[in-house]
Amino acid sequence: MHTDIHTEVLWENHVFASDDFSSVKIGERIFEDCTFAECNFSMANFRQTSFVHCNFSQCKFANTLLNDCKLSDVVFRDCSVVGMDFSKCKKLLFSMSFDRCHVQVGNFSSLNLSGTSFGKSRLIDCDFYDTDLRKVDFSHCDLAGTQFENCNLHEADFRHAESYQIDPAKNKLKNARFSIPEVLSFLAPLHIIID
Repeated sequence: MHTDIHTEVLWENHVFASDDFSSVKIGERIFEDCTFAECNFSMANFRQTSFVHCNFSQCKFANTLLNDCKLSDVVFRDCSVVGMDFSKCKKLLFSMSFDRCHVQVGNFSSLNLSGTSFGKSRLIDCDFYDTDLRKVDFSHCDLAGTQFENCNLHEADFRHAESYQIDPAKNKLKNARFSIPEVLSFLAPLHIIID
């Protein structure tokens, strides 16, 4: 099944189900209050596209281009998101959340993600450099290989998260929440032996 998204510039309250948009240029379109279920966006180009109050459920993204894309109140649920550079999105009114997603090799640098939820997602080999992560929910997340540097993690929630490596000397951690034993990873940069 394939909806021709080029027939309209503005899509409102539309449900896209099982559409294959792989390698399609979706640019310069506006989607408001739309739902995308089980769609494939691999290698798609979202250049200058706006998604406002949209939900993506069980969708596949791989190397999808986001240059000048607007994401405002966008929810990704049970999605596979690989090789996406969110730092290329428009910064104004940028907001999104993830629920039980697999996110790999994602770039979230220089974004304001304050209050964002990554609920129970796997964030593998992702980059957070100079990112505002105040009050972000990373609880129950797998953060293997993910880098945090020069981030504001005030009041962020890492309880029951695993595989994270955070250098306290390179990030702001005031009132951030962690669980034992994972919080012992803070000692890794010290190269000490714990018995």
